[in-house]
Amino acid sequence: MNKISVVSAVYNAGEGLAELVKRLQFYLRKNTKNFEIILVNDCSEDNSWKKLLDLKKKNKFLKIYNLKKNSGQHFAFRYGASKATGDKIFFLDCDLQHHPKYFSKFLLNYKDDDTFIVGKSSFNYLIRKGFISNIFWLILSILKFNNQLFISNYILASKKIIKKLCQKKKITYLYLDLCSLNFKHVSIKIMIFKRPYGKSSYTLKKLFKFAFSLIK
Repeated sequence: MNKISVVSAVYNAGEGLAELVKRLQFYLRKNTKNFEIILVNDCSEDNSWKKLLDLKKKNKFLKIYNLKKNSGQHFAFRYGASKATGDKIFFLDCDLQHHPKYFSKFLLNYKDDDTFIVGKSSFNYLIRKGFISNIFWLILSILKFNNQLFISNYILASKKIIKKLCQKKKITYLYLDLCSLNFKHVSIKIMIFKRPYGKSSYTLKKLFKFAFSLIK
């Protein structure tokens, strides 16, 4: 197995970072001995950066970066991707809703370096999310995601694809930016788990502001 990189954007997630690194390490080692974890702190307002510094001291495979200003999750994803040295790169959210137990499933569905894999949440996620949030994602999927409902940031792509991604100047949404490169992609079904701590930083206002930025 070639080297695997895992990239995640961190924002106000200090409470769960130790568990995140523990889970990532455990499931990565089930698939390879050669891996790195890249965590990009998007100018968090809590103790996330201090927690990352402490974790770095204990884990040589961990790379951490601290953005000077809050630039958004997808900018942080792109920044982390530019630092990745793996042959295959995973992206996932830092809030433990994306379970790393699915690494094996992603890798089993990996066909070639010209196809990326994206996690698509199951119906249980639709039930748990609020009505307004469901309407938001439904409209966005119709207008921008080619009717692909509940596409997530849980993605596996090759170094070849990520190299092309990092050459793009415009940053919108990870899935959209990858699709714009005209590589093939397949979706696999995953379960989105309940956030074990805190609340999402995406308020209703932020959601619609974000949607408008994608649609315009």
